[in-house]
Amino acid sequence: MFTLTQRKLLFVALLTARVPVDLTANAGVVWPEIKDELHVNNGCYLSASRFIARFLDANPGAEGTVQTVIIPGGDKHSIAVLKDGERTWGRDEFIGIFAIHGDVQRAFDSAMRRWFRRATEKEIALQTRERMPQSFDDRLAEVERAKALLPETQASEIMVIPTTRGQIAVLVWNPEPGRGAVYEPSFGTATADTKLTGKALARAALARVGFELA
Repeated sequence: MFTLTQRKLLFVALLTARVPVDLTANAGVVWPEIKDELHVNNGCYLSASRFIARFLDANPGAEGTVQTVIIPGGDKHSIAVLKDGERTWGRDEFIGIFAIHGDVQRAFDSAMRRWFRRATEKEIALQTRERMPQSFDDRLAEVERAKALLPETQASEIMVIPTTRGQIAVLVWNPEPGRGAVYEPSFGTATADTKLTGKALARAALARVGFELA
């Protein structure tokens, strides 16, 4: 189990890493830009969704899904899992592309360990500060950046929901029929099988993660 300090150092190291792509192993596949243009708090689901859309656009006939892995410390984390023919890869917003042979979690763990072994002390020590929005305006700005991370073709809406903690800005969308998603900087993206849309979906997601609605 990693300590909180170790987890913070690991996060810093991942943020400052170069993103490797093995072009020999990935021959015949067209890779979009691996790194996102921007980073938002707890935006792994958004990042994975955007990358999948770009990968499928560049590689007709390929497949892609967002899957959940567990990072050191026990937190859940979303990555893109991509398949072209018999080959399968994972793409993480920080550590880049890695091959998957069998179990996704095991492949992710191995890729993270390989990167961490290569990371220099300087890379780990660099203080890359993650934005932790405190004010409503800061949280709204983070939600607006999150909207920009969604696939260009994905319809979404920014909403402001009143709660006992004040007004909460969220990003709401339906990735596919019968599936809802809500992003808020403090908890990331909550997804569920649901017929709810719009404000009803936003309120349900906030209540699910512990907000008391006003």
